[in-house]
Amino acid sequence: MGLEKLSSAASQVSVMQKELTDLQPQLVEASRQVDEMMVVIERESAEVASVEKTVKADEVRNCCSVTHTEQETSQPNCFELCRSVLVLELRRSW
Repeated sequence: MGLEKLSSAASQVSVMQKELTDLQPQLVEASRQVDEMMVVIERESAEVASVEKTVKADEVRNCCSVTHTEQETSQPNCFELCRSVLVLELRRSW
């Protein structure tokens, strides 16, 4: 009984080893595909960050131009304040 269990276990281990060996090429290919995807994701993330920075800058510029136009006489330093905010936002996003 004990020898049969050992023999059965050895047989099962042998089958699993063969399955792992057979799957090895698929694992290598999957790993290669993941590496390729990571390169694409990193490149796209950099592109998105660049666009995001541009959009934020545009938002601040639009806000500042409206604020500056509307409040030019009452708060002449508003434009300078908005420009400073823009510079800080750009520095923070780098």
